[in-house]
This record gives sequence, structure tokens and C-alpha cells, in this order.
Amino acid sequence: MSAENAQAIDTERRLSGLLHDLRTPLNQIIGLSEMLIEIAEEKGHADLTVGLGAVREGGLDLAAMLQDKTIIALGEQVGGDYWALPDASRSSIGRVLGFCELALAEPSSLRLDEYREDLALICTAARNFISAARGSDVFIRLQSAKHWDHSVPGARSNAGPSIAGGKMLIVDDESLNREILIRRLQREACRPVGARSGPEAMELLRREKFDVVLLDIQMPGMNGIEVLHALKQDAQLRHLPVIMLSALTDVDRVARCIELGAEDYLPKPVNAVLLRARLGACLEKKRFRDHEQAQAEELLRASKLQSIGALAGGLAHDFNNMLTAVLGNLSLLRLRGSIPAEALPNILEAERGATRAQELTRYLLTFAEGGAPIKESVPLEPLLRDTSAFVLRGSNVQCEFELDEDVWELHADPNQLAQVISNVVLNAMEATPGGGGIQVSAENSTSAPHLPDGDYVAIRVRDFGVGIATDRLPRIFDPFFTTKNQARGLGLAAAYSIMQRHGGYIGVQSTIGAGTTVVIYFPASRSTAPAEPVDAPPKLPEPESAPRKLRVLVMDDEEPIRELIGMTLGMFKNDVVTTPDGDAFLAAHAAAKAAGRPFDMAILDLTIPGGMGGKEAIRRLRERDQEIRAIVSSGYSTDPVMAQCTAYGFDAVLPKPYQVKDLIQLVQQLGASPRNAAQHVAAA
Repeated sequence: MSAENAQAIDTERRLSGLLHDLRTPLNQIIGLSEMLIEIAEEKGHADLTVGLGAVREGGLDLAAMLQDKTIIALGEQVGGDYWALPDASRSSIGRVLGFCELALAEPSSLRLDEYREDLALICTAARNFISAARGSDVFIRLQSAKHWDHSVPGARSNAGPSIAGGKMLIVDDESLNREILIRRLQREACRPVGARSGPEAMELLRREKFDVVLLDIQMPGMNGIEVLHALKQDAQLRHLPVIMLSALTDVDRVARCIELGAEDYLPKPVNAVLLRARLGACLEKKRFRDHEQAQAEELLRASKLQSIGALAGGLAHDFNNMLTAVLGNLSLLRLRGSIPAEALPNILEAERGATRAQELTRYLLTFAEGGAPIKESVPLEPLLRDTSAFVLRGSNVQCEFELDEDVWELHADPNQLAQVISNVVLNAMEATPGGGGIQVSAENSTSAPHLPDGDYVAIRVRDFGVGIATDRLPRIFDPFFTTKNQARGLGLAAAYSIMQRHGGYIGVQSTIGAGTTVVIYFPASRSTAPAEPVDAPPKLPEPESAPRKLRVLVMDDEEPIRELIGMTLGMFKNDVVTTPDGDAFLAAHAAAKAAGRPFDMAILDLTIPGGMGGKEAIRRLRERDQEIRAIVSSGYSTDPVMAQCTAYGFDAVLPKPYQVKDLIQLVQQLGASPRNAAQHVAAA
């Protein structure tokens, strides 16, 4: 590099620094005067609006003069066209000081008092400019300045995207610059926060969430370019929009900022209209990016939940198979009546433990994809108490029950009913993190909101927590919507879906500071039959008085279940043949028919890992036998067969786990009458 080039670069850098220092007070003059003009217009102070307009025009005049490098020189120039900066700026700075000093000299009045502090700041900024101009050695070629256009758009404009509500971080080492921008954005209903240095800005950005950063380039210590580079290297902050601010005229620095990823650049003095427009554009981009990210996260979350659902469904199926063997054999021992008196308490306790273990499968199914409800008559009180107790176990929240003594039974899927109750009670518990109580009540009703008149049970779960804001209530049942941190936002959405499938209603009433009540209306039957105690022996006919003896063909991949069914039905003199899969099942059926000893009934497991399951087996069976009665049994499946068994060629459903009394009663009920094949259509 030649000496001339080096000197030119040095001169350019020196001039750029001087102009930066000169523009800083001009930025303050223009920014403060524009805000005062807005206030004066709002108050109807027309004379002040005119005077403040002259102040702003004086600042804009000087800013335009210092922006045009074609007329600026450093050091004294030969010729009469060049004026020293103090002389060239005397008229414009005089307009600024003239009005402000005159207004400050007036006696105190209510009209002027709210302007005085800012007018004094404008005077200070003007004097700072004069002082900087005197020591700058900057000269202006005024003869060429006639082309300047001082017309500037008004400070306010409603065009473009709204910036209201946006949270901005303003990073500038000049306290008055920060204050002007903060006040400007507060008037736009934004939420500005100031930082006086790069390290302070980085600390704030890692602690709080912001929508946009307004970042000054020229700062001592860690400058704006270094802050920008640190932001773009941070995985959590790199997508945050950054608008660079500078009074520098160094194009290379501005270009460097854009290369590093700055969203935009605004020169100082900052024009209010441009500021609003560029902030609006940044906020729109950020909202769009946030929306895209939220959608991607929801898809990922849904994919994970689908995988968890498949796993939970499989676990529930296997667990229910095991429980069927345990519960079935325990109840078979009691049915035989040969248990020594001293052993009966142990058998009963084991049966109670297995029954409690059944609750675990119910909660596993909370994560699994629910199919159509398998409805039956469900006594509400024990399910309501047990489910609530399970959810609140280990918490500091107590549950108070207010249940009508004659509350009707529900016509519902017990697993899905428990899912609704558990999700609602869990929400109530999480709404009272400091501990306390929730109230659960149930009463009969012959009407329900938005539903035809009929028999319903109204269940209310009330908490006394912080409540839900009115604007959030309409979204409370939306998937993935939540008011809590670390929550999936699926609990109430799942409850709403289940209520829709049951022909019921769920709604929420809430008051901020007073708590929330979830109201549920479940279809009911007027039956109030008490639940049979667990230690009561099964009430079944004696084998000698049972209906006609049946030939029963069983298909189940679990050997303990095949043995259980064989022993149980064999006690009633039934002839039972068991098979492990669909192929063996169909072969046994064909052999029996060829031998002239056809089967009266079939019990088929829906899911056979690695083999033909119940759905395919019944389809093939119905092609050759329309008379045999068929029962489908499963620990769990999302397949609609369990909810719509007759559409697939079955006559009844036997969910696992079950006690032997359930098996015997269903077999005897179906075996007592011939099958009406016209009522059942096999699915294609």
C-alpha cells in the first residue's frame, strides 16, 4: 500500500469517527423533538407544534448536511466556498436553541411543564454539537448544498405491520440515545428494554426472550459487530432479528454487519417512520418463523406420541393377558369353593392386588391412540374415587367428594371414562401447585348444554387456583394448547375427543384469582345397582343346572389363558378345544365339521403376534359357518373390531382382563339362543 493510500484511509477513518460524534447529538435533537411534536398534536398545542417543528427541521438540516460526503472536507480548504462547520451550522443550530431557550425562559405553567425536561435535553444536545463542531476541523462546501431536500415524512404512519406488543432490546452506550428509542417504542405500545454494553446485552438475551434487537455499531469494549457475531454463533439466539444502528458512514462496516446476518440497518439520526416500518417487517418475519417452528415441533411431538402410543398399547395388551391369567385363576379358585378358610384372606388380597394392577393398564392406555368406545354400564362412584386417588397420589392436594347417593350408572367405555377423569383431575392438581383442595361432585340431570334432553350425570371438578384468562378459554380444548410450562397440551383435547365420541359434553368455567371448574355431562342409564364387592363369590348356576352343554373352540396365543378357559368351561361339562393361532383354529373347525361334531361357539383373541389374528380368522370362518357363535377377546387394540364387533362377524366382546364369572355368564348367555346370522355382516 502506498503512503498516499494509507494516508487517505487514515483520513477517511478519522472523518468517519468525527461525523459519528457529531451525529450523536443530532440524533437526540431529532428524536426528542419528534416525540414532543406528537405530544403537542395530541394535546392540541398548535403553537408548540410549530416551534418544535422548527427545532426538528434544524436538526434534520444539519443531519442532511453531514450525510453528504461530497461537500465535506477535513482540514482547511483553499477557496471561499468552504465554511468551517461551526459557521456552516450556525443558522440551523440557532433555530434549535432559539425556540427551546425561549420556551424554557417562560414562567412555569401547566401547559409547558411537561415539555421542560425534554427541551432542556435538546438544549444540552445542541450545545454538545456546537462543542464537537468547534474541535472537529470539518469544513462544508455550502455552495453545493442548495440541492438538499429537507422534506421528511411525518413521524407517525399507520401503514405496514403493527409493532404493538413486540419486545425489543436496545443496545447503545449513550444513555440518552437508549432513552429516546425506549420512549419512542413505548408510544407504539411495544415493550423496549435497554442495555448499555455488549456483555450486558448478551446476559439479557440469554435470560429473557426478545423479538428484535436494535444494536449500535460503535460502542466501547465489545462493539456492535462483536455482539452480532456472538449472537449468530449461539444456537438459541441466531434466528433473532437484529437491526444495526450507526451514525458512522463507513460502508464497509455496514456491509460486514449484513454479511454476519443482520436483518437490516438504520442510520442515525433514526427516522421514526423507517424505524417502525423495519421493525414491523422484522416482527412479521419472526412471527412467521416462530409459527413454522411451532408447526415443526407439533409434528415432531405428534410423531413421538404416536410411537409412545403404539408402545403403550402393546404393553397394555401383554399386561392384560398376564392379568387375565392371574385374575381368572384366582376367581376360579373361589368359584370351586375348595379354599381352606385360613387361605381365603390371602386369595382375596391377591385378587385385590391384581385388580389394582389393572389400573396401570388403564393409565398406559392414556398414551395410546383411543379407538371407538366399548360402552357398558359403569358405576360412577368407585371409578371416580379410585381414579382421582391415583392421580393425586404423592401430591399435597386433597380431594373432596360430593356425590348424590342415587347417582346413575354411566353408559360409557370405562377406560376412556377414566382417561377423562384423570386428565381433568390432573389439570386441577397442577393449577394448585402450592397445595390445597379440589372438589369433585356428581349429580343426575335430564338435560345438558348443547345436547338433546335425556339422562345424564353431571360431574364437576373444581380447583381454587389462579384461573384462566378469558381470551384463553376458547382455546382450552385445542390440541397442544397449554397454559403450563413443560406440558403437552393434550389432556383436555383428549377429554374433549372422548366426550364427542360418547355423545356427551365438556366445558370450562374460570375466573382469574378464583379458580376453574370443568363440567362434564356423560350419558347415563337410570340403573343404580351397587357394585359387587370384590370378596363376594361369583353368583353362577351350579354346573348340573347350567344350560345345554356346548362345544367351544378357543384361539389364544397365551397358553395360561387357553388352560384357564378350558378348565373354567370344562367345569360346566362343556367340550373345549384350544388352538394357538388362526391357522390351527380354522383347521380344528374344519376337522370337527367333517367329523360331524361342529362347534357351537368360538372365542378368538384379536391379536396374535406373528400369526393370523381374530379379525382374519372370523372372516374366513364366516365363509363356511354362519351358525357358530363367536366372541372376540383382547387386552387392547385400536382396531374398531372391539367397538363394532357385529360388523365383523362376531356376536360379543370379552375385554381382558376378566374374571371367570364374566366368561361363564357370556358363554351361557350366547349359548342359550341360536344365532341370527342376518343381523351380522362380516366386514370386507
